[in-house]
Amino acid sequence: MRRSRLRARSTITALAACGLLTAAGAATASAQSNGVETLRFTAAGVTVTALDHGPSGKSPGDLYVYEGALRQKGKRIGSIYGTNVTVKVSGKREIVQGQLSYDFGGGDSIVVTGISAYPVDGKNGFIVGEEVGRVVVGGTGIYSGARGNVTTTHQKNGTYKHVVRLYP
Repeated sequence: MRRSRLRARSTITALAACGLLTAAGAATASAQSNGVETLRFTAAGVTVTALDHGPSGKSPGDLYVYEGALRQKGKRIGSIYGTNVTVKVSGKREIVQGQLSYDFGGGDSIVVTGISAYPVDGKNGFIVGEEVGRVVVGGTGIYSGARGNVTTTHQKNGTYKHVVRLYP
C-alpha cells in the first residue's frame, strides 16, 4: 500500500511539473527539483464567527470558526474551513491554536495545524502583513499521507495568501 501511495504521489508530482493538474480536483502545483510540491492559492470571502468564552473580551478559550473560498488565478478551486482557540493574550497579540482544512473537492483535502496571532483590537483574523507558518499533518485523496508546511499572510485587501509545501 505504501508503494502505491508513493507511486501516486510521484505521478501527481510529474503531472504538476507538466502543468496538467488543474483546479478540477485540486490546486495547481509546481514541482521543485528536490521533489517538493508547492501549491499557491488565496482564501477569499472568509467569514469568521467568534464565540467569547470566559471573561468578556479577548481571553483564553475564545473560539473562532471560519470558512471561505480558495481561489487560484481568479478561479474557485475549493474551500477553507477551520477553527482557532485563544491560548494566550499578550500585549497587542491574541495567540491562537488553529486547525484548518483545504477542501479541493472530490475527496482531496489537506489538513493543517499551528499557532498564529490575531490583533487584540477587536478585529478577527490574522495580523495583516504578518507571515504565519504552520504544519501539514495529513490529507485525503491525492493528498493522502501529506506532510509539509504552510505559510499564510493576511493581505491588506482582506484575502489570505497560502503557500503550501508538500514533501516526498
